[in-house]
Amino acid sequence: MQSHAGELHLLPALPPALANGRVRGLLARGGFEVDLEWREGALVGGELRSRSGNRVLVRSATRLKVTAHGHPVRVRHPEPGVLEFETRTETRYRLTAIGSPTSQSKPKRPSGSAPHRRGATSSG
Repeated sequence: MQSHAGELHLLPALPPALANGRVRGLLARGGFEVDLEWREGALVGGELRSRSGNRVLVRSATRLKVTAHGHPVRVRHPEPGVLEFETRTETRYRLTAIGSPTSQSKPKRPSGSAPHRRGATSSG
């Protein structure tokens, strides 16, 4: 993460040797603390905590949705790859990659497979 020019740039130069990972507690200019998680070199999600209630600009190569307390946060897109939103002091903002496995509600079962039922037995 880079924090300069009034914005937070998430995973701007991730080396191939770190294709999967996460970091927690990165401090950024403007009074923010950031956690990030990535897989196969792409951001899958993170959390931004606002210590001072400042407006934030987030730059990411990954399309993101932002929620707080389980509700969508209104964001502006001043340019492609940049989100801008107001924050409140001590609020946690969840950043989720759009289309990532963590943003899908349920994993899909392979076709032809039946759901497992508790107490079900097979005869045969």
